[in-house]
Amino acid sequence: GGVLDVSVLMRHLVEKHDATNVMVEGGGRTIGEMWGQGVIDELMVFVGAKVLGDGAGSSAMRLGQGAASIEKMQRARAVRLEAVERVGDDVMMRWVKAGR
Repeated sequence: GGVLDVSVLMRHLVEKHDATNVMVEGGGRTIGEMWGQGVIDELMVFVGAKVLGDGAGSSAMRLGQGAASIEKMQRARAVRLEAVERVGDDVMMRWVKAGR
């Protein structure tokens, strides 16, 4: 039930393996936790051409448990859309931290 401190893993990948890019596949919670820990500087978000329509899906990016609230919006980090590309029937959006 806890949250993994991914900064330790990222430091290990950089220091021991000279990693400069790491691909992480995850949903809103994974992305939100990593963003909140400051280990993401670029996001490539893919939106599939399917709609569940049952309320079971989650937002593309959320911080921790539950949807973003007004208070969380005040602490939100800005991102800048760098690219949008069609990939088959899906869409890929590349976002970077604002000011980068």
